[in-house]
Amino acid sequence: MRSGYKWIAAAAVTLSAWGAHAQLTSPALSHIGNIKPRSSNELKAAGLTSPFGIGGETTDRGFSNFDNWKDYLGPLGATRVRVQSGWNAIESVITETPTYNFSTLDAIVDGAIARGVQPWVFLGYGNNRPGCTDCGTPVLGGQIPTGVGMERWLKFVKATVARYNSPTVKVTDWELWNEPDGHVEINAYIDFIAKTAQAVKQVQPAAKITIGSFTAGALGGPSSSSFQYAQQAVAGFAARAVVPPQDVYVSFHSYQTHVDYDSYASEESKFNALRDMVQSHGFKLRQGESGAPSGPCLYYALCTDPSNWTEPNQAKFVLRRMLGDFARGMLTNIFTITDLHYDSTKNPKGLLRTGTFNQNVDTPFLNGDQTVKGMKPSYKAFQNVTAIFDSRLQRITNHGCTAPWGYQVHAYTRTDPGKTWCATCSWCGTRRTTCR
Repeated sequence: MRSGYKWIAAAAVTLSAWGAHAQLTSPALSHIGNIKPRSSNELKAAGLTSPFGIGGETTDRGFSNFDNWKDYLGPLGATRVRVQSGWNAIESVITETPTYNFSTLDAIVDGAIARGVQPWVFLGYGNNRPGCTDCGTPVLGGQIPTGVGMERWLKFVKATVARYNSPTVKVTDWELWNEPDGHVEINAYIDFIAKTAQAVKQVQPAAKITIGSFTAGALGGPSSSSFQYAQQAVAGFAARAVVPPQDVYVSFHSYQTHVDYDSYASEESKFNALRDMVQSHGFKLRQGESGAPSGPCLYYALCTDPSNWTEPNQAKFVLRRMLGDFARGMLTNIFTITDLHYDSTKNPKGLLRTGTFNQNVDTPFLNGDQTVKGMKPSYKAFQNVTAIFDSRLQRITNHGCTAPWGYQVHAYTRTDPGKTWCATCSWCGTRRTTCR
């Protein structure tokens, strides 16, 4: 029996992120109120879950500091936080018998769990400390460990998994390396992830393994070199049969100005090719890293088109990524919770605004003032999505709704005792600068 109805437009969710006084301009919609945020602990206490994760990257290299943003993590309503372990930081002194300092990672893992957020731990990067031979390099785009370095790497992996497996299981979601396509030879990569996954499973049989973490090039379609790399990597890993297929995720990173994979038939076919390839091995696809800058930036993803990136447009990007991936039924992660102070520049993709970047000031934080100065609209937008979209919603595939060309529309039902709620989401699916 349908005794209650609720119609939710993506536009309404977006506008409420700008504050209580924002008004809808469409004559077809009425402003009925603002959405009450729901913390991660509240979601968990209700016995619910969602596919929405947030990035907590680069703490291993000091470009972000957990203490600065930890109090903003729980209220965001995410179910996962992506954390980079940092072999180079944990094993900073090379001795014959490995010694590790997990204090920084311990604080993040324990702090996230206390706030109701499950850590998704990235195992990497390499280690260039004196005495660590063939251990790879500790940077994005760096080399993987080989030879004796690989042996030392596997000891680190087992030690890390063991630390968060006993006496209390704290982490079961493990990501193996990051964005190998373009610089890691394919057979070396397959061997690396197979041996690393096997090491994880030896310590924690219930572990979930994420491989790939491929760049956006993997969405280039079957004729692209990045897709072919991903295809070979996934097939090669599957052939090793070191992990049951149901325990394997394949991650990709999505950075395009066209946020939706299905705005155009050509883009939809490329996304479908990646998804179908992954699923053909019994694996699951997850979106592991996607975000947009809130202003001009240098060097990094989407920074080549700086003129149109603003805080409102960043919020729209985040909303479309979250709502679109929710409709696709896959785990999705937004990059990232706070602006990052890299050595070369600030990366303003955070949902939280930090202080002034200064590469000549390294105290108390690297490269200037990393403390949080405020929440961007994208932070509130993320909260609004996590407050509504959870495991109770069931997608209506054939909803019968029609929309003008270039628009997305999705519909859901949610059944509560004595009530069935309906929700529709619609947004413009063309370039961000022409959508409002």
